[in-house]
Amino acid sequence: MMAPDYKILMYSHDTYGLGHIRRTLTIARALTRQGTDILIITGCPLAGQFCFPRGIDYVRIPGMIKTDRDQYEPLAVRLAPDQVLAIRKEIVLSVVKTFKPDLFIVDKAPLGLKKEIVPALGWIREHLPRTRTVLGLRDVMDDAQSVRASWKRKNLFSAIDAYYDHIWVYGNQEIYDPVAEYNIPPDLTPKLCFTGYLKRQVNQGPCIPKGKKKVLVTAGGGKDGFTLFDAFLSWYEACRPDRVCASMILGPFLGKKEQNLLEKRAQARNISARGFCTDMEAQIRSADLLVCMGGYNTLCEALSCTTPTLVVPRDHPRKEQLIRAQCLSARGLVDYIPPRDLTPEHLGNKITDLLGRSLEKQQAMAGFDMTGIGVIREQVEQFRKAGHP
Repeated sequence: MMAPDYKILMYSHDTYGLGHIRRTLTIARALTRQGTDILIITGCPLAGQFCFPRGIDYVRIPGMIKTDRDQYEPLAVRLAPDQVLAIRKEIVLSVVKTFKPDLFIVDKAPLGLKKEIVPALGWIREHLPRTRTVLGLRDVMDDAQSVRASWKRKNLFSAIDAYYDHIWVYGNQEIYDPVAEYNIPPDLTPKLCFTGYLKRQVNQGPCIPKGKKKVLVTAGGGKDGFTLFDAFLSWYEACRPDRVCASMILGPFLGKKEQNLLEKRAQARNISARGFCTDMEAQIRSADLLVCMGGYNTLCEALSCTTPTLVVPRDHPRKEQLIRAQCLSARGLVDYIPPRDLTPEHLGNKITDLLGRSLEKQQAMAGFDMTGIGVIREQVEQFRKAGHP
């Protein structure tokens, strides 16, 4: 077997939900081509349930779960957190030393979970001078005050300057500007590239019975999604809308007790409810309206499918989803309900209103240019041709 011409290593710490691995896989799939091998380091416990095309594989590191803003516990193994972190750190370093990537792309966390990739980044700088290092950031991290304080406390701007050649922001600067919001130093701005949002490949979803409007309700990983599902079911139970065909994707991290309760209520109203699916794009494409939380990937999928969307974002422990919903709503791309205003009646009124304005919303979403995948491909092609400066 011939050795690959170009090797890409991607790191996704995956300590909460499915957002990091889904974004990483989206980029990896876009970069597959003959002569390229891509290896993903991930802590996602469900990594094996996703489809990995030929040329892409993954290394699973022991899972950690976020218990608070900066607190993490082992997901499964009964070891102390520092022991699990030590294992993860050694695996990452070993993979870097053995795989010797031409390109290393890190998702969101510049130093990894609790600085676990710092030894690997240092080793690349010392032993692989031609390897490009890229930090990939979603459009919104958190509110400006929290990010500025956190990044200053952790001295992240200096670390980014030392370890990274490029910074990709998977968003549009005119929609949300992290340079201004997070006070990014001028000496880092030459490394910045706003790629635009990441468009997803969209396949046709399942057919809906004629005369029915399909409402899809999802909460990403689902860990904090019960309130949204409960409000939706309460409205549905009270109003019994005969022209609505509803389904819910509860998320794999929703508590078992809550899942059982919601499934029983859904079954009583002939609503489809399941915990996890790998074809979210197809499910969203088949819906007339998406009701969701405000995660980056879900909204990229909604925009790619031009499915009218009602967002009920979380605002704790981070305000990222709320800010994203506000920014996209201001552009007429989605509607949203602030978490404090969520009631079954308010949710139902919004759903009814949006189902009546589907064409207007679809046209607005169809006119939104999602350039992220194309820009990333162009960047990587330039890296391949030029090598490291």
